[in-house]
Amino acid sequence: MSFLTNKPLENLIQFSTIKNKVISENISNISTKDYSRKDVSFQNILASNMSAMKSTNEKHVGNNLDSPEFQIITEKNGDSGSGVTNVNIDKEMADLAENSIRYKFATRKLGLYYKNLQEVIKGDK
Repeated sequence: MSFLTNKPLENLIQFSTIKNKVISENISNISTKDYSRKDVSFQNILASNMSAMKSTNEKHVGNNLDSPEFQIITEKNGDSGSGVTNVNIDKEMADLAENSIRYKFATRKLGLYYKNLQEVIKGDK
């Protein structure tokens, strides 16, 4: 794993952390009158990581993997069936489970990279 693959993992961890906070806010405000569901835009992450894969030469890969800026979007429409908010608890719980898996994957892969790097530095491998 090289530096180029670490930055997307770091971005994914950052995205998952923000997404978890937004989902938690949605769940905690499910019975708050006139609360509108929020979500985190994934398009910024995808665009920044895809632009990093553009190359100037067929043998080179760009390394412009800056930290993406995440946009929190407030959804004005939709109905959960509760009549109070547009937050659907089933969808939020499914999103929370998916986000948890995504976070665990990224942290384990990044942790494994640094563990291997430490072993190489110590001379264990």
